[in-house]
Amino acid sequence: MKNMKNIITLLAIGSVLFSCTDDDIRIDHQLNSGDKIVGFAKSLETVSYFADEGQVLVSFPINLIGTNGEPLSTDVDVEYAIDFDSSDATEGVEFNFASTVNTLTIPAGGTFVNFPLLVNTGQLNPIAKSELVLKLVSANNNTVVGQQFSTLKIVFVGCQSQIQLGNYSWVSTAGFSAPSTPITSTSVNNFEVAFPGVSAGGSPIPMQFNDICGDITVLGWDFSSSYLCKASDASYNSTTNQIVFNQLQVFNTTEESSGIFFDRKTTTYTKL
Repeated sequence: MKNMKNIITLLAIGSVLFSCTDDDIRIDHQLNSGDKIVGFAKSLETVSYFADEGQVLVSFPINLIGTNGEPLSTDVDVEYAIDFDSSDATEGVEFNFASTVNTLTIPAGGTFVNFPLLVNTGQLNPIAKSELVLKLVSANNNTVVGQQFSTLKIVFVGCQSQIQLGNYSWVSTAGFSAPSTPITSTSVNNFEVAFPGVSAGGSPIPMQFNDICGDITVLGWDFSSSYLCKASDASYNSTTNQIVFNQLQVFNTTEESSGIFFDRKTTTYTKL
């Protein structure tokens, strides 16, 4: 009855949830209000290569946020630096900077500039990830760095996930189980599976997770903009073809302090 009550609750709010926008669109990135600040568009990026493709150029946007709808009449220079305390990737090994100057310029009238980085695909570690953490230090012309957008973590991945795709049975220590549900791949090392025992409109609610060199992380689910979904930790056993999520929970809002909405405790998916 408790599970049915939860399902009915989700059905009642389903029309609101399905109207949500893409989670990657951040409301504070609208360019018609607020102070003039700059910041990375995302706080985390993953760069994956499993073969030597030479040196590859990748880029990450730095946005100009809050111009009151008016384009700036002057360039904005943004200074950046490596956070060496938080980084273990090495310049000249996993990556090289595309420029020897540690500033980038958002041109007058523009709203962003791309941060270019050269990835040395043949030198990514095939058994472990490495991380480069960049910090925006300053911006000029009456523009400041937004502290909540000041850091970008770039994860270099040279190891491909061994998780097998296909149907899995699942069981949770909270008393729920199902004979079969598919695990699919959304992109390299990124996966999707139905969150156990919850549906909306009769359809399963997809949960997203990734596998970075054996380190499995729940990324969220399709309702993450309204309800936080997380696990304390997760693991994959390639011998038994089992994925185990510990403390797999959904909270009443986007904050853990709101209390638990759904608790699946320890949930194990086993390849059929």
